[in-house]
Amino acid sequence: MLANCLVTLLPTVEDRILAVSAQADEARYAGNKPTRRKDLKQALLRQTASPEIQACFRNRNSSRACGRRLTALARAYQVLAESFLLGHDCAEGAAMDVMHSQVTFQSVGPDGGDSALRCRSGRVFAAYRSCADAGEAAERRCLARVQSARREGAAVLPDLR
Repeated sequence: MLANCLVTLLPTVEDRILAVSAQADEARYAGNKPTRRKDLKQALLRQTASPEIQACFRNRNSSRACGRRLTALARAYQVLAESFLLGHDCAEGAAMDVMHSQVTFQSVGPDGGDSALRCRSGRVFAAYRSCADAGEAAERRCLARVQSARREGAAVLPDLR
C-alpha cells in the first residue's frame, strides 16, 4: 500500500517516511527518473523537518516512538541515496548518503563522538567510487557545519538543504 500512496495523504510521520522508503526502493528499479527522485527527496526532507522528527533529533528520549522513527528515516535516506547514486547523480547521492550517516549517528546518540562518523559518505566510497569527489565534498560540508555548531554550543541537527 505504501508504494502506491501519495506521501502527503498518509496520516502519520512514520507512514510517510515508510512510503518514501518504499517508493524510492521501487523507483530504483522502475526507470529511476530524475523527477521522481527529486519529488521523493522533497517529501523526505519535509518529513525530516516535521516537529515529531525534529524533537527526536533534539532529544532521542522525547518520545517512545523516536527509535522507530529514526530507524525508518535512516532507511529512507539509505534507499534514496542509492537511487540517486544509481542514477549517476553523484552530488545528490552523496548528500543523501551523508544524511543517512547523520540520522544513524543521531539514533545511536546525538552528543559527543567522532564528527567524521556523523558525516560519513560510506556508500559512495564502498560501491560508487566514481562519485568519490562528490562524497568528499559532502563530507567536508557536513564536518564544517558540525564543527561550527559545536563551537557555538548549538545542537547538531542534520542539514535539511
